[in-house]
Amino acid sequence: MTTSIYLFCSDLSLSALWKQGIEKKYEVIDITELPIAYKEDNIFILDTENLAKNAQLLAQLKQLTARFLIIGTHWPEEQQVHTLIQGASGYCEGDVPEIIMQQAIATIANGGIWVQRHLIQQVIGSLVSLNEEKKQKEIHTKNCLATLSIRELEVAQKLLLVQTIRK
Repeated sequence: MTTSIYLFCSDLSLSALWKQGIEKKYEVIDITELPIAYKEDNIFILDTENLAKNAQLLAQLKQLTARFLIIGTHWPEEQQVHTLIQGASGYCEGDVPEIIMQQAIATIANGGIWVQRHLIQQVIGSLVSLNEEKKQKEIHTKNCLATLSIRELEVAQKLLLVQTIRK
């Protein structure tokens, strides 16, 4: 099965550079919007310009459960960490040699994450912090629920059920 790469770039020179660098090994498809249907082994490459233009793009990709690589030029490390936490499969500078482009795609195609080595600790630390915050919210919610009457608990459970069905 061939991995198709969907190239979603506003920066045409960056798009051309990446297309040339990876089309020898992968089918590359230029797109101007996210497709509704795609194969599970496909990978999306987005440039930082598209993310800057469309704040909802990360959320859309997360809903698609797509694997995606962000490419750009000297993008701030805190942005790189943020997108990795939001579900990106990696970040790569746009002007890297072909071999690095191909390694990044191969790593992501095999289920890995492409991240600068020195950012790994920041990403893990951020994920741990998010997990701790989530646990604290759950504890707070349980403590609040303990103060409710039986009828109030019934109403809360029905609201939760409605919320779950809507998802």
